[in-house]
Amino acid sequence: MFTPLSPADRIVFTGGPGSGKTTTLEYLKQQGFDGAPEVGRAVIRQQLEQQGQALPWLDRAAFLEEMIRAEVARYGAYLACADPVFFDRGLIDCLGYARLEGLALPPGLEDRCRSLRYHLQVFLFPPWQEIFVNDAERKQSFAEAERTCEHMLANYQQYGYQVIEVPTGSVAERASFILSRLGLAGSAAIPPGGAIAFRPARDKAFAEGLSRDNMASYYSQAGMSWDPEQFERDWRQLDNLEITAAGQVIGVIQLGWDDLACYVRNLQVCPGWQGKGIGTQTIEHVVTRAHKAGIKRLRLRVFPGNPAVVLYQRLGFQTLKTADGTHYMEKRLSA
Repeated sequence: MFTPLSPADRIVFTGGPGSGKTTTLEYLKQQGFDGAPEVGRAVIRQQLEQQGQALPWLDRAAFLEEMIRAEVARYGAYLACADPVFFDRGLIDCLGYARLEGLALPPGLEDRCRSLRYHLQVFLFPPWQEIFVNDAERKQSFAEAERTCEHMLANYQQYGYQVIEVPTGSVAERASFILSRLGLAGSAAIPPGGAIAFRPARDKAFAEGLSRDNMASYYSQAGMSWDPEQFERDWRQLDNLEITAAGQVIGVIQLGWDDLACYVRNLQVCPGWQGKGIGTQTIEHVVTRAHKAGIKRLRLRVFPGNPAVVLYQRLGFQTLKTADGTHYMEKRLSA
């Protein structure tokens, strides 16, 4: 399963030069994703324009300092971004460059690599002879590109990242591989508020994996463990629906019913679809079903730290009580 994304996650592309990172990033930007271009090239262009010396073939130490400053600034520039951002390299690439070139590490660089975190999954573009070319900003040999890739792999692993090698192939194939590993496949195809549909759930393994991964941090904070046997019992007893968009499953909702209320026992949306109005549309669908069944209340439980609390409050849910580390919320339906 994928590692869940938070709204402002920075997803790093790394590897050797000339391996297709920038081309893939530009393709993803054309599909509607946010992308942050590589700072190294920007520094080189700026130095060439200003006839500066902070260039990798003139003064590597000065070039490293300029890259670090630009990388930290780029990280901060995307703090307010509401959606995940694809980064062409990250701060740890600066560390990898320093070690590759045998340069002294600037004070504070290692601490910054520990504190400025990126998404856990980092995508490594391996050297690819067929597409490798030099230009005014890329003067390394292919052998140097291979050594660079090895250093980037080792350094990201040192800082606890899960490094995933991107297979060679067309730009579309590489982008599709990355989006699939992130749970973002197809997420840019339909704009926020786009139409969704519901159907009886068919894939219990997908529903359980999505629920477990989405809720992992909340369970950990509450000192709870995932209970597969309880999920199995719920799956047999509840009304399980898949949430779909353009035929693609993007979430799951599990409902319980009695004469008093409809109970939203579980509502999960794939990370790439969160923040696009899917939760609102799903609750509106449940309201319609409850009206047809003559039910006047919707009830659910949610962890206090879950951002969904704000969504439920906006949709008219009120907190009845807080117990066992969760809010018990209810929405009364009009006649």
